[in-house]
Amino acid sequence: MKGVLKILLGAFLFFMLAAAIEEWDTVVRPFLPRSPPPPGQSAGGDTAGAIDAVRVFNAVARHLYSSGGDRRFAQRLPASDEVGQEMLADIAYLQHSLRRQDAVLLSLEVVDARELGEGLVEVRTREHWVFRLADLLDGGLLAPVRAQEVQVKYMVRREGSSWRIHAWQLADGERSG
Repeated sequence: MKGVLKILLGAFLFFMLAAAIEEWDTVVRPFLPRSPPPPGQSAGGDTAGAIDAVRVFNAVARHLYSSGGDRRFAQRLPASDEVGQEMLADIAYLQHSLRRQDAVLLSLEVVDARELGEGLVEVRTREHWVFRLADLLDGGLLAPVRAQEVQVKYMVRREGSSWRIHAWQLADGERSG
């Protein structure tokens, strides 16, 4: 009996580790300390950090919507409070309408990233998403699954040693933040 328990415990730990590795950016990276920029590099000169923030933002936002607004994902969202509150309000509206939106980001292409000032970067992306709108009660589809390409402009600001989305705008003019 003890042998079976050891095998089950070992399998459980193995699968938990595999799940954490598969979802590294969402599960582990938010808990790792971020290092300050190298000496001699300005805090605003790191567009790669801003691009990383956009990628993590999209990954965590996907989980935030799929979870129905789980506050633990909202806390990990690299975004200003205003952007986070807007997303939670959108999820609350969907829930009030007895709907849930699931989205899968198929690809994210950075079209442009430019510094606008000290610690402020504009990142423009082309994103391919697949959206599924489901009924909260029975899980059935409320509309056909749709694929959509969107072009988004993110305003990303350095706060200490990390980057946060402060505003975003779709190419068709919808705004946040």
